[in-house]
Amino acid sequence: MSESVQCEAEFTFFSEDNAGGLATDTIQVQFTVEVAEEAQEIGAQVSYHDYQEDGWATFSVQNTGNVTLESMQAIVNCGTGPFVLHTEIRGNQPFLGGWSGRPPGDPRLEAGEGAVLAVEIGDVSESVQCEAEFTFFSEDNGGGLSTDTIQVQFVIE
Repeated sequence: MSESVQCEAEFTFFSEDNAGGLATDTIQVQFTVEVAEEAQEIGAQVSYHDYQEDGWATFSVQNTGNVTLESMQAIVNCGTGPFVLHTEIRGNQPFLGGWSGRPPGDPRLEAGEGAVLAVEIGDVSESVQCEAEFTFFSEDNGGGLSTDTIQVQFVIE
């Protein structure tokens, strides 16, 4: 999408250097310039932060795009075989306010900002290998632009 800007210019031509000699009447020219808008790009970097004893894994998120992140989807699997902990969530306002300098109650992650998000994965009593997949969206309810799936591998000890 682009925006049109109306412009006007005036020209006068002279028969000698340094605006000397004979001169034309002023010539007015009107024209339109198309100004392209910056392309919207969505992006995020995610890294594992820590595991809270009450069953929550926390992750650091950095918005690397130029649009606001509004919602996300996460899938977390920990362990193998019959002891797999599996969590799937999709939520609006996933970013924790009041952590890492963010104002309390700020549910969005603006371009260039960082935040913490938490995913409840359940009680882990021994060391376990985990893998998480995150997708972030520019609108609530998984709407608008979306990031590619971001994979994060981590170990809870």
